[in-house]
Amino acid sequence: EEQRVEQWLKVWAKKAEEECEKYKIACRNCMIAPDTPLEKKLGQELKRKVKARTKDVLKRADARLMPMEYPEALDIATNEVLYIMGEEKKKQVMLNMKEEAVFYEEKQKEKEKDLEIQRQKERALDRKHAA
Repeated sequence: EEQRVEQWLKVWAKKAEEECEKYKIACRNCMIAPDTPLEKKLGQELKRKVKARTKDVLKRADARLMPMEYPEALDIATNEVLYIMGEEKKKQVMLNMKEEAVFYEEKQKEKEKDLEIQRQKERALDRKHAA
């Protein structure tokens, strides 16, 4: 059982990383060339976040007395926003994992109850036939 759980956690961790990377790529594509109205809306929202984040990046650079031009700050802000979006997606996948784990546990408990009921019926029949 422990090995099954470890394997299951590894699979979900890998799945979370893959989903995170896919979502980052999808978000970047939404910002560059959206295909659908939904992607366009997400792209606009991401661009707004990047713009706000760019100001923060420039402020941090000024605080560290680092010379930084706007295009460089924009690139850093874009990467930060995409990273944040990816981490949110990873959290969502991990929540799905927990929900699936709870569902599996409930299913296992139900199987155990059914098995115990079956055993009790068999014991009752055995006693009846033994008497």
